Amino acid sequence: MPAPRSIASARQLVLDAAVPLPSRPVPLEDALHRVLAEPLAASADVPAFDNSAMDGFAVVAGPSSRILRISGESRAGTPAAAALGAGEAIRISTGAALPDGADAVVRIEDVEERDGAITTAVAVLAGENVRHVGEDLRAGTVVLPAGTLLGPAELAVAVGAGVAAVAAARRPRVAVLCTGDELRPAGAPLQRGEIHNSNVVALPAQARLAGAEVVLARAVADDLAATEAAFAQALAHADVVIASGGVSVG
Repeated sequence: MPAPRSIASARQLVLDAAVPLPSRPVPLEDALHRVLAEPLAASADVPAFDNSAMDGFAVVAGPSSRILRISGESRAGTPAAAALGAGEAIRISTGAALPDGADAVVRIEDVEERDGAITTAVAVLAGENVRHVGEDLRAGTVVLPAGTLLGPAELAVAVGAGVAAVAAARRPRVAVLCTGDELRPAGAPLQRGEIHNSNVVALPAQARLAGAEVVLARAVADDLAATEAAFAQALAHADVVIASGGVSVG
């Protein structure tokens, strides 16, 4: 008689037979709880343009106490219409593109605005309060390795990397068979000796939480032919079959 198989070795036997699953492009909106089949790299530099890290004014770096005329505005999604000229400042919001000619941003808290001009209260260094091209990611940088489980944060990273779909393993197909003449559907009236079939609800729910697609969930009578037919049907459509019942002598 063969030695009993441990739970760990039985689990590995199932995994060896069922994975790896084939991959395909999956839109990000459908990729939650999928597993990356290939490394995900940034498609472009992030950010793609120099932009402001603060609300304030785009200026040329210089000393404090300068009086600069406000010549325009750069808002997120609406860059300034003209380049920054000498002696000018352009109003700018966080995330807005840095205007041509500017090399720094002075915070709104560090200026006094009056009569269409600002007076700077601090010296401003080149690059101050500016997020530069590629500061977060460079094009081609791997941001998520293969094998990553895609949660909400990982999906956000993928969006930031400039992609709309990822190569992900398809969801494993799971069938659940619950054997027993005593089993009845949830809520059904019970005769003496009968019980409600909790496994046919709980096991598919656990499989879905683990990321599987449940293709079959049904009860099976305590009959050899019926059991063999049910397993044949399940194995024809599923990568993994979960069976419950048959405890002790049964």
